[in-house]
Amino acid sequence: MYSVINVKNYDLIVGLDALNLSRDYLKNFIKSKAIIITDENVDRYHHKTLDILLDELEIEHEFYVIKPGESSKSLSEYEKIMTYMSMSYHRNDTVIAFGGGVVGDLAGFVAATFMRGLDFIQIPTTVLSMVDSSVGSKTGIDLPTGKNLIGAFKDPKLCIIDPLLLKTLDDYVFEDGFGEIIKYAICFDEELFAMISTKRYTKQSDLSEIVEICVSIKKDIVLQDKLEQNLRRLLNYGHTLGHAVEKLSDYNVMHGHAVAFGMKCMAKKYSKDYDRILEVLKMYNLNYNYDYSEEDVYEVSLRDKKNTKDMISLIVSEEIGDCTVLSMNKSDYKKVLSDIYED
Repeated sequence: MYSVINVKNYDLIVGLDALNLSRDYLKNFIKSKAIIITDENVDRYHHKTLDILLDELEIEHEFYVIKPGESSKSLSEYEKIMTYMSMSYHRNDTVIAFGGGVVGDLAGFVAATFMRGLDFIQIPTTVLSMVDSSVGSKTGIDLPTGKNLIGAFKDPKLCIIDPLLLKTLDDYVFEDGFGEIIKYAICFDEELFAMISTKRYTKQSDLSEIVEICVSIKKDIVLQDKLEQNLRRLLNYGHTLGHAVEKLSDYNVMHGHAVAFGMKCMAKKYSKDYDRILEVLKMYNLNYNYDYSEEDVYEVSLRDKKNTKDMISLIVSEEIGDCTVLSMNKSDYKKVLSDIYED
């Protein structure tokens, strides 16, 4: 069984074996041929699954395989894909993102910009991409100075979320996605927080319900503020410090772990529920500390794309289930960091 969640311009198909069960959707949405952008890890475990499915649907397709990791979200990789596609792809073809957040961001940006836009389908394969990055239409690539500094908003035609694909993840990558799940729980849903803190979910668990809760929260926010002018900014809880940690680690620290560190810091400073938040982070092995200096974190986080020239925007949760935007000048932000680091 699967659920269909409508996000205005496209459908999310969510459920165990959704990839196989939603084959009619794929057949209807792919007009000509498809290029499947994926990474080496996903290709190793899941190439055959998607290849056989598309063969059975008589959809012409090929796989374009990139190296895993944030380094592939680069101008050079983007240029390679665009050059390759320019030799045989046309505006009625389809880009399929088959992978985690890096694949989705890169493939989405390719789809948004090749010949001014191709149809795009998301098939996320990590917890993080299922609950967060595959929903909301953000695409992008990195620059040496920061993450996601080049990008576009691009709606997919379809997003298929099948938790069966998670069973091949290693523990670190699986747990990484819970950084974003915990974010949704802290900021928007006390019942979700209770679910994930009273029972530890594993790769053997059916995450369909949790995925549906998270994508429904994000859907409701995105429909009100697609371009992140106001309400959508709340989804960045933990991200200002998290993005700094990612950058300082040269992206060896994955996104969910970095966001977990950012949330822990914000909770320590602002939340009356700090102890509860710390316990759930420990439960999912997300209670890491990183030894980057206060000054380095400050300098890198100033370049976060959410900031303006003079003001820093932090998302603050004082109690589980609620959050708000707190804007401050640079000197006040530096004081916040000092308070966090003093212990």
